[in-house]
Amino acid sequence: MRRRAGLFLFCGLVLPLVIVANASAQGATLVLNPTSGPPGTPIEATGSGFSASNAVVDNPKIRFSTRDAPVLKEGTITSGSSFTTTFPAPSLPPGEYLVLATQTRVRDRTASGPGRAKFVITAGAASAASAPPGRGTSQATVALGSLMVALVLLAGGTLAVRRQRAHNRPLGS
Repeated sequence: MRRRAGLFLFCGLVLPLVIVANASAQGATLVLNPTSGPPGTPIEATGSGFSASNAVVDNPKIRFSTRDAPVLKEGTITSGSSFTTTFPAPSLPPGEYLVLATQTRVRDRTASGPGRAKFVITAGAASAASAPPGRGTSQATVALGSLMVALVLLAGGTLAVRRQRAHNRPLGS
């Protein structure tokens, strides 16, 4: 029973750290300014953590929703691994969209990222309330989910230890 309790405690403490480390080690980031507006709104995209090596085929490409969506703008890496570019919000229905900045290297493999950010296309207060939710996952969401898993595993381990201790007590105590 002690092994089970140890396994619960190990998984509750170590596994969330591994998950959060993996989520934050993705490298490329993307920041949008502003983060909402109607179609045509100028959006400044700032990316960092992109590759400037000779093995990379292209500069970061900005797309809405998926890696296969049309390229809205191509950023040029300026200093180190960063870029800044401006593009208009596309003409899409109101809602929350995932914006991706991707970069490929030889043989169409992803070189860095993708950098991800959310942008909300608005068309007024009435239609924004009925907008479909986005599908992006932020690092904060991953960290919160990992924390919840850790707490559940820690509680399970604690209950297992208490049950074992209660089982091992003499009847008169």
